Amino acid sequence: MKTREFFIAGMAALALASNALAHHSHAYYVPSEEKIVHGTVKEFDWRNPHSWITIVVADEASGEALEWAFEARAPNMLSSQGWSADSLKPGDEIAVTFRPLINGGTGGLLREITLADGTILSDR
Repeated sequence: MKTREFFIAGMAALALASNALAHHSHAYYVPSEEKIVHGTVKEFDWRNPHSWITIVVADEASGEALEWAFEARAPNMLSSQGWSADSLKPGDEIAVTFRPLINGGTGGLLREITLADGTILSDR
Protein backbone atom coordinates (compact mmCIF):
# COMPACT_ATOMS: atom_id res chain seq x y z
CA MET A 1 0.00 0.00 0.00
CA LYS A 2 2.81 2.40 0.81
CA THR A 3 4.42 1.92 -2.62
CA ARG A 4 1.15 2.70 -4.38
CA GLU A 5 0.64 5.92 -2.37
CA PHE A 6 4.23 6.97 -3.08
CA PHE A 7 3.73 6.31 -6.80
CA ILE A 8 0.49 8.35 -6.92
CA ALA A 9 2.10 11.25 -5.03
CA GLY A 10 5.08 11.18 -7.39
CA MET A 11 2.86 11.21 -10.49
CA ALA A 12 0.84 14.12 -9.08
CA ALA A 13 4.03 16.08 -8.39
CA LEU A 14 5.25 15.50 -11.95
CA ALA A 15 1.92 16.58 -13.41
CA LEU A 16 1.91 19.81 -11.40
CA ALA A 17 5.55 20.56 -12.15
CA SER A 18 4.99 20.37 -15.91
CA ASN A 19 2.31 23.07 -15.65
CA ALA A 20 4.62 25.29 -13.64
CA LEU A 21 7.27 25.12 -16.37
CA ALA A 22 4.84 25.79 -19.20
CA HIS A 23 5.54 29.52 -19.25
CA HIS A 24 8.61 31.60 -18.60
CA SER A 25 8.62 34.66 -16.39
CA HIS A 26 9.10 38.23 -17.50
CA ALA A 27 12.19 38.53 -15.31
CA TYR A 28 14.22 39.53 -18.39
CA TYR A 29 12.49 42.91 -18.42
CA VAL A 30 12.52 45.95 -16.12
CA PRO A 31 8.94 45.91 -14.73
CA SER A 32 8.93 49.48 -13.42
CA GLU A 33 10.22 51.18 -16.57
CA GLU A 34 8.73 51.97 -19.96
CA LYS A 35 10.56 53.41 -22.95
CA ILE A 36 9.60 54.44 -26.47
CA VAL A 37 11.59 53.81 -29.63
CA HIS A 38 10.74 54.77 -33.23
CA GLY A 39 11.59 52.53 -36.15
CA THR A 40 10.58 50.67 -39.28
CA VAL A 41 8.96 47.24 -39.14
CA LYS A 42 11.23 44.54 -40.49
CA GLU A 43 9.15 41.51 -39.45
CA PHE A 44 5.95 40.71 -37.57
CA ASP A 45 6.04 37.08 -36.46
CA TRP A 46 2.42 36.18 -35.60
CA ARG A 47 2.78 32.84 -33.80
CA ASN A 48 2.33 30.95 -30.55
CA PRO A 49 3.36 31.03 -27.82
CA HIS A 50 4.43 34.66 -28.35
CA SER A 51 4.35 36.99 -31.31
CA TRP A 52 7.53 38.92 -32.09
CA ILE A 53 8.05 42.29 -33.75
CA THR A 54 11.43 43.19 -35.22
CA ILE A 55 12.09 46.80 -36.18
CA VAL A 56 15.06 48.70 -37.55
CA VAL A 57 16.10 51.75 -35.53
CA ALA A 58 18.77 54.31 -36.38
CA ASP A 59 21.31 54.46 -33.54
CA GLU A 60 21.30 57.99 -32.08
CA ALA A 61 25.08 58.19 -31.75
CA SER A 62 26.33 56.53 -34.93
CA GLY A 63 23.30 56.54 -37.22
CA GLU A 64 23.88 52.80 -37.72
CA ALA A 65 20.76 50.71 -38.39
CA LEU A 66 20.10 48.42 -35.41
CA GLU A 67 17.54 45.65 -35.13
CA TRP A 68 15.30 45.70 -32.08
CA ALA A 69 13.06 42.74 -31.14
CA PHE A 70 9.96 42.92 -28.98
CA GLU A 71 8.10 40.05 -27.36
CA ALA A 72 4.32 40.32 -27.56
CA ARG A 73 1.46 38.14 -26.41
CA ALA A 74 0.06 35.15 -28.25
CA PRO A 75 -2.09 35.80 -31.33
CA ASN A 76 -5.33 34.91 -29.52
CA MET A 77 -4.63 37.55 -26.87
CA LEU A 78 -3.64 40.16 -29.47
CA SER A 79 -6.75 39.35 -31.54
CA SER A 80 -8.96 40.07 -28.54
CA GLN A 81 -7.44 43.58 -28.51
CA GLY A 82 -8.05 44.25 -32.20
CA TRP A 83 -4.79 42.99 -33.71
CA SER A 84 -4.55 40.71 -36.74
CA ALA A 85 -1.72 39.01 -38.61
CA ASP A 86 -1.85 41.98 -41.01
CA SER A 87 -1.68 44.73 -38.36
CA LEU A 88 2.00 45.38 -39.12
CA LYS A 89 3.78 45.10 -42.43
CA PRO A 90 7.45 45.45 -43.36
CA GLY A 91 8.19 49.11 -44.00
CA ASP A 92 5.57 50.48 -41.58
CA GLU A 93 6.87 53.36 -39.47
CA ILE A 94 5.90 52.80 -35.83
CA ALA A 95 6.60 53.89 -32.27
CA VAL A 96 7.00 51.07 -29.76
CA THR A 97 6.31 51.50 -26.05
CA PHE A 98 8.06 48.70 -24.18
CA ARG A 99 9.61 47.44 -20.96
CA PRO A 100 13.37 47.30 -21.58
CA LEU A 101 15.61 44.29 -21.20
CA ILE A 102 17.46 44.24 -17.88
CA ASN A 103 20.76 43.83 -19.74
CA GLY A 104 20.17 47.03 -21.74
CA GLY A 105 19.92 45.17 -25.05
CA THR A 106 18.00 46.25 -28.13
CA GLY A 107 14.55 44.93 -27.40
CA GLY A 108 12.01 44.39 -24.70
CA LEU A 109 8.49 43.43 -23.70
CA LEU A 110 5.88 45.12 -25.89
CA ARG A 111 3.33 47.38 -24.21
CA GLU A 112 1.86 49.16 -27.25
CA ILE A 113 2.48 50.20 -30.85
CA THR A 114 1.56 53.59 -32.30
CA LEU A 115 1.10 53.49 -36.06
CA ALA A 116 1.95 56.40 -38.37
CA ASP A 117 -1.75 57.39 -38.53
CA GLY A 118 -1.95 57.58 -34.71
CA THR A 119 -3.74 54.25 -34.24
CA ILE A 120 -2.67 52.53 -31.02
CA LEU A 121 -2.36 48.75 -30.83
CA SER A 122 -2.17 47.73 -27.18
CA ASP A 123 -0.60 44.63 -25.68
CA ARG A 124 -1.72 45.29 -22.12
